[in-house]
Amino acid sequence: MKKLALLIFLLIVTLPSFSLERGELIWEKVYGGPKGEKGYGIVLAINGYIVVGETLSFGSGGKDIYILKIDKKGNKIWEKTFGGPKDDYAYSIIKGKNGYIIIGGTRSFGEGNSDVLVLKINEGGEILWYKTFGGKGFEEGWRIEKDKREENYVIVGRTTSFGRGQYDFYLIKIDENGNMIWEKTFGGKGSDYGYDICTTSDGKYVAVGISNSFSETQDIYVIKIDKNGNLIWEKTFGGKGFDYAYSLAYSGDGYIIVGNSNSFSETPDLYILKINQKGEKIWEKIYGGKGYDTGFYIRKIGKNEYLIVGGSNSSGAGNSDLFIVKINKEGERIYEGFFGGEDLDEGWGFIKDISSYIFVGRSESFSVANSEIYLLKLRI
Repeated sequence: MKKLALLIFLLIVTLPSFSLERGELIWEKVYGGPKGEKGYGIVLAINGYIVVGETLSFGSGGKDIYILKIDKKGNKIWEKTFGGPKDDYAYSIIKGKNGYIIIGGTRSFGEGNSDVLVLKINEGGEILWYKTFGGKGFEEGWRIEKDKREENYVIVGRTTSFGRGQYDFYLIKIDENGNMIWEKTFGGKGSDYGYDICTTSDGKYVAVGISNSFSETQDIYVIKIDKNGNLIWEKTFGGKGFDYAYSLAYSGDGYIIVGNSNSFSETPDLYILKINQKGEKIWEKIYGGKGYDTGFYIRKIGKNEYLIVGGSNSSGAGNSDLFIVKINKEGERIYEGFFGGEDLDEGWGFIKDISSYIFVGRSESFSVANSEIYLLKLRI
């Protein structure tokens, strides 16, 4: 009966904590239901954190957007779903004015096969408004960044409805109410995906992703645009293999990009690249073992330090572990840690809360379903 109850009701499992050299795990937990969940984004909220991702266990049908608020000990405060009869999912969340803005994709609403979905919620998780952007093809949004100078937001993702290739970088600028200011596409005749974007001190934007439009394989693709979406420069980086970039952080003198690459080894390794303001390479670093190692998210956490989260099956306990790496301004490792169990576990984002970090991802190791949202709180 206890096992049956776990399959019917929301699972919240508290796992034992342990200490690492240079790090202390405060708690780790999983959240979900009988069919499967994934976590992608997290934001600091009042008296806790709000997490977004996708769920098959709850909602209206197919995948639904899953929004979960927890307190600082990981206890659930509330959970919400948003969606229609088809698949709907969320990749990112950011603090807005009097609420939170969530970015993802929808097949239930909009004009095409899939549209960029933007929705705003209040502190209680109630929907204030939602908007869709796109054409008759496929669109989705991956990240959102606030332009603090203008109090607007820029979204990066991908599109097949607009542009000149199979997929193009898709950038949308919106105001606080979700009204479009402009939309732009970038790329070549192949497939170009946008995964992350940041603002700069001079009011420009830099976006990063992947492209096979400019080489025989796949390269990292970086663009810099002005506040009106006009291209300043575009660059590609990589080798003879396949190179991926999922996130970047502004470093003051340039940008640090993270992803993975098999151009320099037999298996994909964690790839970290620093470029200057002109898009010229300053340095690159490769870290990894005999297996697969990647970074999905990077942010600056101190004057000269950066934190990365992703996945690895080179070390750790299972098929893949949530992989955390801290580096200095030269890309040298200060700390690395592996978290998870015997199956697949990975991390897609994190936030800092005073002296600790809360990481979000998914876990198959600690799940009664296919996958559940995986959170851990760590001091490094």
